[in-house]
Amino acid sequence: MKKHCLSGFTLIELMIVVAVIGILAAVAIVNFMTFVNKSRVATATSTCESIRAGTASYASDSVGNYFPGSS
Repeated sequence: MKKHCLSGFTLIELMIVVAVIGILAAVAIVNFMTFVNKSRVATATSTCESIRAGTASYASDSVGNYFPGSS
């Protein structure tokens, strides 16, 4: 009798690998979305600070008036 030496992966092994990759991808996507949201908040905060500084600069140049013609 000949002995067959099979090499390769079984279906169960491949399914486990696919499941592990799926779990890692899910965790990575959640972390990436958290990073994106934090980045957007930081950008918005920086933009608001720039607007505040510009408004304050305009007010000081306009002798304390934020709007032209106001007293």
